[in-house]
Amino acid sequence: MKILLPAILLSLLLAAAPGAARAAITLDQATRAVQQRTGGRVLAAERVRSADGMRFRIKVLLPGGRVRTIFVDPDRPAQRRR
Repeated sequence: MKILLPAILLSLLLAAAPGAARAAITLDQATRAVQQRTGGRVLAAERVRSADGMRFRIKVLLPGGRVRTIFVDPDRPAQRRR
């Protein structure tokens, strides 16, 4: 029992470690936020790698008919247009 308990605690700590590296928001959450903020229809959403790390690239059809690409940082979900 004395050997088993530290092994269980170690495995729990190792299992929790990747959770700390997860994004603050998910792709689905970012997509819904962009859709609500723009009032448009999301055409595509994906994770992309940039020089600054991982980003979400969301293409949205705006009510006026224009297509915008919005990049969202999962750790700082303020949106950027490009």
